[in-house]
Amino acid sequence: MSALIARVGVVRHNPVHDAACCRRSVHERTASGGLPGPGPAQSMEVRSPMSDEIARCGHCGQETHFERFNARFGNQGFMYCDSDPTVVTWNSYDPEYSELSGDSHPWMLEAAVKARIEAAVIACPNGGHFRFTALPRCPKCHLELPELSSDASYFVVIADRLDGERSSIWRAPPE
Repeated sequence: MSALIARVGVVRHNPVHDAACCRRSVHERTASGGLPGPGPAQSMEVRSPMSDEIARCGHCGQETHFERFNARFGNQGFMYCDSDPTVVTWNSYDPEYSELSGDSHPWMLEAAVKARIEAAVIACPNGGHFRFTALPRCPKCHLELPELSSDASYFVVIADRLDGERSSIWRAPPE
């Protein structure tokens, strides 16, 4: 399958070489070998037909759709929840973020500033905390999926996304 390129436990689909594969159902792709079963523990397999991607958790075998976004291109900061697949995002020109960060882009922050931002963001809706060091998590077993965060310029939305450009993600200041 020349359309598949293996890379660090991740398999990506190249739609230019096999556009017909993108139009087949998940069942058809699985039956034809297009989306292999779960690999060894701590691995995940990924396909990217067009902009939507499909991943299979190497821990529990759950297949899930997700979207990948370029944070730098969109001037966005992001953190994953440390206990579930929720991600929080914000614009790097957000006034509250700018005040906390000293007008630095999220990918240029030092550890002390990251800690200040983590403390200022609301808690995860299902428990846990948003952390710069947290990784994407499987929506079924909630174990980490490190293969989805191999490039720090990108974030993935697997389940819920708290979008700071649509509603406030910042804790109320202490009174």
